[in-house]
Amino acid sequence: MFGSGSWLFVDVDAYFAQVEQVARPALAGRPVGIVPTAVETTCCIATSYEAKRHGVKTGCPVREARRLCPGIALVQSRPELYIRTHARILEAIRTCLPITRVCSIDEAACRLGANERTAEDALALARRVKAAVRGATGLTCSVGVAPNDVLAKVASEMGKPDGLTLIRREDLPERLFGLALDDLPGIGPRMLTRLHAHGVHDTRRLCSLSEADLAGIWKSVEGRRWWRRLRGMDVPPVATRTRSVGHQRILPPALRNTASVRAMLVHLICKAAARARRKGYAAQRLSVGVRCLDQPAWWASAAVPATQSTHTLLRVFGALWPGAELRSPIRVDVTLHELLPVGVAGEPLFPAARAERDLWRAVDRINAKHGRHAVYLGALHGTLDAVPVRIPFSSIPDLELPA
Repeated sequence: MFGSGSWLFVDVDAYFAQVEQVARPALAGRPVGIVPTAVETTCCIATSYEAKRHGVKTGCPVREARRLCPGIALVQSRPELYIRTHARILEAIRTCLPITRVCSIDEAACRLGANERTAEDALALARRVKAAVRGATGLTCSVGVAPNDVLAKVASEMGKPDGLTLIRREDLPERLFGLALDDLPGIGPRMLTRLHAHGVHDTRRLCSLSEADLAGIWKSVEGRRWWRRLRGMDVPPVATRTRSVGHQRILPPALRNTASVRAMLVHLICKAAARARRKGYAAQRLSVGVRCLDQPAWWASAAVPATQSTHTLLRVFGALWPGAELRSPIRVDVTLHELLPVGVAGEPLFPAARAERDLWRAVDRINAKHGRHAVYLGALHGTLDAVPVRIPFSSIPDLELPA
């Protein structure tokens, strides 16, 4: 039925809100909004299906959420719970079949084996996956089965929540005609504008174009890849590499002062440096920023010799930090750019730089063995609990790394 490239895609329904509803039975069946901090000036970063029916969607300000849905339960996010539940979901899926790619905190793509590619076998396997996830976590998920991974993801969205949808190659592309263009993964506002400029306003029209037409609209080989996906061909993913590592935090009211902002930035630099080392990269640029309510945002950036040393990055930050009082800071950002694989970056030239690198690698090993805060900078003492793990979306934080 599918040929050589059949896929099964798992998408947990309203993940963050559903995890809270399962963990707190009193929330079951109630409208739920997940918020990063317990303040009225924030927004919902995830919502339950019950809340969505009242018009409360991701990004909805808290005040608007209360107006649209007076009975909504606003729950402060618990990232560590979501990360640990994610691990249990993956374990459950693997009891049924191997996972080819973890796509996000609530999504996984699985290539089907040669003996699992008839419609009956694929659907039976999908039902086992759904049952395994629910048995292990109490969560419902929607599963899509299709000839390639992109269409399997599309299929998983068609029957939400708790759905199971099959797209057969022989039903393509007509099976897609009822979808909006931006129902297709990767077609966002900018691509939608470009498609409209070329007279493409619906999926039927998109599927009618030639391979060369789509290459012209995308202005790259990606257009040809889309032409093939829409016809059920299995298109291998393009190899990519990490080019930056970054963190941002919304500040709770108690930390909206200059001293706390500086401490938070130091902490996030330490965390970003540990992540870069874990991934095997050296950074060549550090960027830091603070967004404020009552004054323009402050941003600064500086080039650094390719480094894995937290000390080096903190020295650069010290030179960038303005020292001026910040009025009503609400968000901080840290990014390490222009990452190089350590094999390409080469050995540090001077003995002191090599010693710093080796020191921080040793710190990473100790923290991996004894706990993420077994060894940390003295300057961070008393601040570790003030920097919670962020809510994970596409990138799942490593709980072994500093919070």
